[in-house]
Amino acid sequence: MSSKLLENRAPRVARRLVLFAGLLLLARPGQRAPASENVPHRPFAQWADVPEHGQFVVGALYEESEAYHIWTGSQSHNVTVKAGGERYGIDVNQGYFALQYGLTERWAADLNIGGTTVGWRYFSNGKIQETTGLMDTCFGVRYQLFNEAKANSLWTPTLTFRAGAVLPGTFRKDFAFAPGTRSAAIEPELLGANTSAGRVWVSMRTACFAGTAPAPTTNT
Repeated sequence: MSSKLLENRAPRVARRLVLFAGLLLLARPGQRAPASENVPHRPFAQWADVPEHGQFVVGALYEESEAYHIWTGSQSHNVTVKAGGERYGIDVNQGYFALQYGLTERWAADLNIGGTTVGWRYFSNGKIQETTGLMDTCFGVRYQLFNEAKANSLWTPTLTFRAGAVLPGTFRKDFAFAPGTRSAAIEPELLGANTSAGRVWVSMRTACFAGTAPAPTTNT
């Protein structure tokens, strides 16, 4: 399909996708989840901006966290283990590549893939326990509805719709303090930004989970 034909069909397709996303955001019931997602997304609704036509953008992100105390109910517990002159708690290290490509002036595609590892010692009497694998991978396409840089009004935001999907990673989802749920999902999303009041980012996202993937098998 040519870029010109894609641009001609874009407004009609985008309106339908935005309507679908809005219905999902309004109709999705609140629910409790046993764990949180850990899908690699660019922070602060940065996906509201799209690359130039034909532009390829590569980003790399690294995240690290350490927890030395946990809460059970109203009680705090110290889970620190000292070994070799170092302190160890519940340690999370992960990083991912964020790839984007400008399909047209308004359309863009993105792929985010990386690895994660979580380890702790306290709950196994000082013996290292860990899980390492690919993070949940996300990819999608975006259509920029409005671009504040090209608008006549100062208050017109940059507004972009994203249709995304999530594929499960390879870490052990049943591992205590696992880095996510290893779920497959679709993610309709609206992202907005406006510089009239500095730089304000807004993201409205819902995930329709198709279910969690079975734990990978390992040989011991």
